[in-house]
Amino acid sequence: MTVVMETTIHFHSDDQLVGYEELGGSYKSKIIRFKMAPGSTIRCGGTIAGIQDEMPFNKFKAYSDTDSIVAESQDEILDLFEKTFWGNLETPYQLTIK
Repeated sequence: MTVVMETTIHFHSDDQLVGYEELGGSYKSKIIRFKMAPGSTIRCGGTIAGIQDEMPFNKFKAYSDTDSIVAESQDEILDLFEKTFWGNLETPYQLTIK
């Protein structure tokens, strides 16, 4: 899948993002694109206790030739992240393409 996201200043990833490129933006918000294989996970920022004000991106879109996932609000974005058994956000934040 191809992933396009508008990142915040809290976005960072130690993972090697395949085909990573910046498409524009500023210091506080960049638009990036990269590839993720189905079943893969990336770490994309983190915080103590999963504070939502430090989300690593504002908008998210993942698409392939046959499917797409779009999240344009905070609630839609939160639904994409891995959660603990108790429903709290995993830290560091992990995004999994299933």
